Amino acid sequence: YCQRQTGRCAGGRKSYGLHQYSLNTIRKDVLTMNRKRSLGVIGLGHVGAHVAYSLAVQGIADELVLVDKNEQKLKLEEIKRALHDRDYEEAGKIADALDIKKIKDNNLLNIVANAYELNHNYEKAKEVLLTAYENTNTGRHIAYKLCLLSIKTKDFTAAKDYYEDFVEMAPRDTSRFVLKYKMAKAQEKPIEELIGILEEYVNIDMEE
Repeated sequence: YCQRQTGRCAGGRKSYGLHQYSLNTIRKDVLTMNRKRSLGVIGLGHVGAHVAYSLAVQGIADELVLVDKNEQKLKLEEIKRALHDRDYEEAGKIADALDIKKIKDNNLLNIVANAYELNHNYEKAKEVLLTAYENTNTGRHIAYKLCLLSIKTKDFTAAKDYYEDFVEMAPRDTSRFVLKYKMAKAQEKPIEELIGILEEYVNIDMEE
C-alpha cells in the first residue's frame, strides 16, 4: 500500500505529494481503529525505507512489519528503529547478526558503529568504521571517529595514526585540537601540556 501510493508518477519522477498524502491517509485510518495498530511496508528501497522511518517516528503504528528480499536491509531498518526508541541493547544485538563486509554504504556503516558505541562496545565500533575506512580513504569524519574510539580503547598508537590522517585530510579543521587534547588527557600528560593545547586552539580560533 505504502509503496503503491508513494511510487513513481507517470513522468518517472518520485511524487512527494503522493507520499505525504499516503502518510496522512494512513494516519487518519489507523488512528480511528480501536484494536492494535499494525502496518507493513513491503520493499525497503529509498521510498520504502523513508516511509517506514516516518511511520515509526510519528508513532502511527503499534507494530511495524518490514518485508524485503534483502535481509541486510531489514536488519539495518530495525537498528534505526531501535536507536530511535533508545533501545541500544536491542540495536547492538541486531548489529551482531549483520555481515558487515557486505555493507558498502558508509552512512549505514556509521549507523551500525553508533549502535556498538552506544553499547560501549568500542572495539566492534572500530571494526565497523575500519570497514568504512577501507571503502574510502578520503573520509576525514571516519578518521576522526576512529581516533576517538582508539583513545577510548587506549590504543594510542592507532589513535596517533588516525589523528595524523585526519590532519592530512583536513589541515584547517580545528577539531584536530579536540583529538589532540583527548589523546593527551587519556595518556595522563602533564597539566601544562593540556593547557598548551587549549591555548593553541584559542589562538588559532581567534585568528580565524
